[in-house]
Amino acid sequence: MLASIVRLYWPFLEAMKNGKIIEHRPPGSNHWGAISDPEFVDPPECYRIKPEPVPLKELWAVYRGKEIEVIRDTKTQAEQWCGCHTCYTVVQMREVREESSI
Repeated sequence: MLASIVRLYWPFLEAMKNGKIIEHRPPGSNHWGAISDPEFVDPPECYRIKPEPVPLKELWAVYRGKEIEVIRDTKTQAEQWCGCHTCYTVVQMREVREESSI
């Protein structure tokens, strides 16, 4: 019996040993919060290893006046698209993400 319970929480113990952060979501809640010394009194689905942040994607927009003409992955690509035309403006865009409760 004890071995089967330990097996359920083992990934969290390994993650803690490797310096990862454990998060807890109380039953009935949608909010995950970091915990420094988990007691593992709730079911395993109430715990998770804090996800690694996903890097934001960098994009470059080419404007002509106030209108976006094209979006490219790199500044070089955007500048190459413009050629030597001075009527275009190259602007860096940043991806915006809302925090997920999942």
